[in-house]
Amino acid sequence: MKRRGFTLIELLIVVAIIGLLAALLLPIVQEAMQKAKQKGTMQEMNSLAQSIMMYITDTGYAPSNPGGDLSPSQPLIDELAALHVKVIPMKDQWGRPLRVWTRSSCAGQFGIDAAGIGEDDYVIQSLGLDGLDEGFAYDSSSPQDFYSVDKISDFNNDLIIWTGNWIRAPRSAQQGS
Repeated sequence: MKRRGFTLIELLIVVAIIGLLAALLLPIVQEAMQKAKQKGTMQEMNSLAQSIMMYITDTGYAPSNPGGDLSPSQPLIDELAALHVKVIPMKDQWGRPLRVWTRSSCAGQFGIDAAGIGEDDYVIQSLGLDGLDEGFAYDSSSPQDFYSVDKISDFNNDLIIWTGNWIRAPRSAQQGS
């Protein structure tokens, strides 16, 4: 008699091997997806920062914005949309609103001293994967707080730009990538 097909044991072995490979690759795929979202968010934050910088170059001061979650009703959107950018990124890649403060509303955010704030200052923040403010405080003696991304929980760290410079970001931002 000729044997046709596979035995149950052979099929179970194949299924077990596929399951083992999937279990090994799933964390790698998740990390790659989060890294792509983080990089996309950083690019959108840079685009918004460049738009604000163009506005400052033209006017001498940052657009007015009361601070907090970016929404279409904020004056910053109207002021930037008029001349400086066609599409204003309002959400990060995790689907949460970017947070923006300009001028005096920057004071006290992330421990930034009010004495150093001018009419051309702005802060942009993304809350990261978990959507929670991590309570980061800027330290002028260590002006840039870059972190390593070694595990999924590292994507929970906030991303923060203060007047065009990253003050909270992954180490790759330090090299400009």
